[in-house]
Amino acid sequence: MISFLNQNFHKKITLNEISTIFQIDKFKLLRIFKSLVGLSPQEYLTSLRIENSKKMILENESIVNTALDSGFYDQSHFTNSFKKFVGVSPNEYRKSCNIFQDSSSLIG
Repeated sequence: MISFLNQNFHKKITLNEISTIFQIDKFKLLRIFKSLVGLSPQEYLTSLRIENSKKMILENESIVNTALDSGFYDQSHFTNSFKKFVGVSPNEYRKSCNIFQDSSSLIG
């Protein structure tokens, strides 16, 4: 199931779809997944999406493309989720990463 989520995080995936694919009751799936991983399947998906979006932001991809390519519905949903998980907006994250890159080039 983890492998499935890792490979398909950019798609819209519901708990019902996961339970159908793996032929397990959705409530049982929730309990087992959370006890093993520490997150619900949806929280795990969101964390995968956020990690992917961080990489895309560092590659200077646009925020809109990053949001859609990472599996978020729209830029607003992405920005809210990113800020909740990371603590700053995607633009603030990009700026802080650029500051670190700029200062490392001054040192070297």
